[in-house]
Amino acid sequence: MDDYDATSTIDARLQEAADAGLALSRLGPLAALYRRLAYANQGDPCGDILATSTGPTDVHGLPDNVVAVSAIVYVSGGSIIWRAAGTPPLAAGDQTVLAGSSIELTGQASIKGFQFAGAAGAVTLFGTYYD
Repeated sequence: MDDYDATSTIDARLQEAADAGLALSRLGPLAALYRRLAYANQGDPCGDILATSTGPTDVHGLPDNVVAVSAIVYVSGGSIIWRAAGTPPLAAGDQTVLAGSSIELTGQASIKGFQFAGAAGAVTLFGTYYD
């Protein structure tokens, strides 16, 4: 743990620090980033996400979870278009996430405001809420 290795995974570095009883400040110049990522995902899993869309005109939000403070969502089957402000995404020009990618949402406003649709066909979102 004496040498800082920027290629280590966040989970491995945090586990090493915990095992050694060290403060995050000993993790090197990215300690603040490690801390922010750990806090963003703090809490226990508190629900699963399963949502589908058949195409650009089939807009949906995520299933409701009143205790969640963050969510990690995996995009499967095709790309999605999305917005986090509670308005439906536009078929042309809105944010796109490719199939096989993940999105991290932090805060109830982002989770409740998340609207998505399949960019060109059917898609499925899988994920987990955290409290």
